[in-house]
Amino acid sequence: MVIYSHLQHTYEEVVVRQHIAFFWHRVWPLIILVVVLAALMASLTACSPRHIARTASVTSTEAFQGGVLATPLRVPAAKTYVPYNMFRGPNTTKRVALTYDDCPRTIAQFKTAITYAVAHDIGLAIFPTGDCVKSYRHRGFDLVTYARQRGVWVGNHSMSHPALTTLSSASVKRQIGGVVKASVGRPPYGAINTRVKKVYASLGMQPWLWNVDTNDWKGKSQSQIVTWVIKHARPSSTVLMHMQWHAFNPSAMRQIKQGLAARHLSLCRVWRGEDHVGALEVTSAVFPKNIC
Repeated sequence: MVIYSHLQHTYEEVVVRQHIAFFWHRVWPLIILVVVLAALMASLTACSPRHIARTASVTSTEAFQGGVLATPLRVPAAKTYVPYNMFRGPNTTKRVALTYDDCPRTIAQFKTAITYAVAHDIGLAIFPTGDCVKSYRHRGFDLVTYARQRGVWVGNHSMSHPALTTLSSASVKRQIGGVVKASVGRPPYGAINTRVKKVYASLGMQPWLWNVDTNDWKGKSQSQIVTWVIKHARPSSTVLMHMQWHAFNPSAMRQIKQGLAARHLSLCRVWRGEDHVGALEVTSAVFPKNIC
């Protein structure tokens, strides 16, 4: 009897183990599959157009109280990506950018032009050469600091104004990595190729050229320069002029602004931050995507 009882218990244990093994190998995977399918169906239902519409309807109903929108529904504004264009530069607006290269004739002329532009909300970008900046610093005047403290953008224009395409990559790097530190630079004469672009990129810089060339360096009068700008500027144009010639003064800037306004064109504004609202702000060596 003892032997029989022992055999009976052993047999029952074997049967129980077989049932457990059957459960783990056959039934349990089916349970997992059912749970996964249920979760998937719930996810699809939540993303269905009907469910979304119903949810939006409830939200809109709750937002309205007595026919008045109690809690405004905010719809994020779509952001349009504008790829960098080296002819329009850091200007994503339709405003016209006035830019001046090289070197002012005198400190007084420079201060007068900058002061007028700031007072009349004309945003300028200037590109002095490194030699020019060094020359004025030796005389106790830092035109880069003076301009940036007044909301004017200052870019790099090489050290000594050579055609960068005629130099080795190492020489190009020395030219544009010198005195004027800026994330935007203008190659002298607009001379640029793939190799020069790579040097700019290696320094974390972008080139900014122009698409309205006044040719003021040919000795044109102020009237000729102003007339050319007003006639040829288009939305988002970059106008090239030079600080040592005849349009870097209050009179020329005023005439250009008025002439473009008559054609429904506006100039870039003095820097007041990215929203262009509030007090004037100091510009930095790092240009934002839009300075206008």
